Amino acid sequence: MDKRSVGNWLVVAGLAPYILSRATQKWWLDNLMVLQYGTGEYLGAKVGDFRNFAHDIKGTVYVVDEHRFLIKGFGYDGTAPDAFFWVGTGGTPTPQGTIVPYPIREDGDRSKPKKLERADGLDLVIKLPDGMTVKDIDYLSVYCESYTVNFGHVTIPKSLDPPKETVVDGFATRRNSVKSASATVVDDATIVVPRFSYDGRASEAHFIAGKGDTPSISGDYVIIPDEQGRKTPLRQYQSEDITLQIPEGHSIRDFNWLAVYSKASDEDLGHITLPLTLNVPPSLKNMKACDGQRGVCPDTRLQGENDAEYLSGDLQDGVMVFTYRRPLAAGDGRWDMRIPAGTTTASSVIAAIGSLNDQKEAMYHSSSRTGRRPSWGIAWWINGQLIPEIFVERGKTYHFTVEGGDDEENPARSHPFYITSSPSGGYGQKSKPEQDEEKVYAGVRLGSSGLIEPTGRGRLCEYVPRTPGKSADEYTTFEDYKSDMKLDCAPTGRAGQLTWTVLPDTPDEVYYQCYTHRNMGWKIHVMGASSSETPATGSSQSANNGGASTFFSSSSATVIPVTLLLTLVMLKVTVF
Repeated sequence: MDKRSVGNWLVVAGLAPYILSRATQKWWLDNLMVLQYGTGEYLGAKVGDFRNFAHDIKGTVYVVDEHRFLIKGFGYDGTAPDAFFWVGTGGTPTPQGTIVPYPIREDGDRSKPKKLERADGLDLVIKLPDGMTVKDIDYLSVYCESYTVNFGHVTIPKSLDPPKETVVDGFATRRNSVKSASATVVDDATIVVPRFSYDGRASEAHFIAGKGDTPSISGDYVIIPDEQGRKTPLRQYQSEDITLQIPEGHSIRDFNWLAVYSKASDEDLGHITLPLTLNVPPSLKNMKACDGQRGVCPDTRLQGENDAEYLSGDLQDGVMVFTYRRPLAAGDGRWDMRIPAGTTTASSVIAAIGSLNDQKEAMYHSSSRTGRRPSWGIAWWINGQLIPEIFVERGKTYHFTVEGGDDEENPARSHPFYITSSPSGGYGQKSKPEQDEEKVYAGVRLGSSGLIEPTGRGRLCEYVPRTPGKSADEYTTFEDYKSDMKLDCAPTGRAGQLTWTVLPDTPDEVYYQCYTHRNMGWKIHVMGASSSETPATGSSQSANNGGASTFFSSSSATVIPVTLLLTLVMLKVTVF
């Protein structure tokens, strides 16, 4: 743009000489295979709707063919640490499942799949890993791999017959040397006709498709374009392989025959009889990859102007520094936000660094670092504190009142409490070798079936916001956040109890966690009973029960990643 027309310029030392437009908020759409189709269009074999357990999972699932699914109206709130499409065998999703990569990475590497991002009502297609078919799996899930949580899934019926290509008889000769080998219906809009022949001598001959016992133009019929997409009279063919496309708005499943027909003489020159029921894949011919009109795009790809000007760059002590500038009032008002100047209005200028694709355009990327692994959306409250570090003494007995949920039908509402050597927890989701490496100090027993089962179960009580839809990072302090919480408990059931006597050989550091999900808890510091150290007293809520002494937690050691929490589970502790 003409720099003289701008009075104020902003010069910024940043990480990259690249200004990203507001369309970055829509980056996910740039990776989607987005589908557009009319009402009633054939979508494949319907499986059913996702059953939602957490994070607003929704969508209707169809089997396109033995390797692909179509998900119509897919939704996910995008707030979990990670989420992937996940398939496997058995009644419910487990860590032994397999990731279905989506969206596919720009470099095509399926070994490092991207995590799902927020979606609301999107239509998309996913493809199973090589060598796997729909008949090999029992479920399709949206799954958190890091914390082994099933956010929602749909069960694949054993009786489901995946759509597939179907071979039908070829053109039978009636007139003008019309003939072919057996044809293949590839999908509901595509038919491949090998070795097709026609002498080209009939007047106004076309491919037509229609309903009824025999080909005719007296009823409903549709002219099918030739292999070049033309609707002009057919030329001569001599044993040629051709592919025909059914016009948009129609499906080959709607027709009983495909004919070479002379409209001038009202004659059927030869036809293919189509089966009454064709279990073929949907064509998805309106499927298109987003072409850069949305997503992380240079302004020039969006009919805008590139207002960023690179000034200089340098490598200083291992730090790469770039300097660029752009006008405060950018000329591209549609995508670039105006940067306030000369006012008290707060504003931020953000630079990003990451990979480029083969068109030298910015790709989506994210990275975060925290002192502990964040929870997948829920975490324990203990005596009014959120996932605090707590302190216990050897030789004392502690009683935990547990209200973490006991709904075995909904894993996202079932959180048995236990004490373990594992920093991540999730014992029930681990393989046998992983379980053998973990030591459990409280919260499990050997069941009558000979299998280990959790004991720290109780009804579900959650701290939920009084202000619906308000994000945790909108609060200034944790106290503000906590004061806006209200306790919401299941109307049935009762709290569970877990008792733990801290043995002399208990390590100095153990963890309270969830038996079925990972990273819901944090550290327990274990001190000697005769040590001069005593548990630090803090401001945590008293859980006094029948004259029992109060359990204290260290307020100075409390870790509170407020911005990562959605739904919170309550736990009370007393000590005798």
